[in-house]
Amino acid sequence: MENRGTLQIGQLVRVDDRSAVGHCRAPWYLRGQVGEIVEVLGVFRDPEKLAYHKPGVPRIPLFKVRFKQSQIWPGYVGSPRDVLEADLTANWLVSALFADRHEKNLSEKV
Repeated sequence: MENRGTLQIGQLVRVDDRSAVGHCRAPWYLRGQVGEIVEVLGVFRDPEKLAYHKPGVPRIPLFKVRFKQSQIWPGYVGSPRDVLEADLTANWLVSALFADRHEKNLSEKV
């Protein structure tokens, strides 16, 4: 498994597209999507474990990730500059080093 402690602001990441049974903090519509980390929010107990009264350890990093609306929703007719930001834990993110080059412009000012 990838060392998720190396994720940082400006990095392209892909939301893992795995199935989830029970409580899940990664919205289905973001799974498989590529976004850009725009903020590191801290390190917290795992909310998916806490939901089942487990201690939530080890603690995991939480990131704010920005996605282009036009890449999430087929046929999106809003501005091409429209974005969605989601707070996602590191256990749902994988490096997208080989993502298409056009996805790098996610950090353009809105």
